[in-house]
Amino acid sequence: MWTPYSLLETNGYQVWQKPSLKHWLGTDGTGADMLSWLMAGSRVEILLVISTIV
Repeated sequence: MWTPYSLLETNGYQVWQKPSLKHWLGTDGTGADMLSWLMAGSRVEILLVISTIV
């Protein structure tokens, strides 16, 4: 699944950043992009819903 940033990519200088144009949902305590983690986490639910509908 495509995400804006790699799930393994962290930046110690950008921890707990507020939402911005670069990181739409901000960053977490390790500097990882929250939107990327949200997209990766919702992948299972989206596939489950699609398989239920079909």
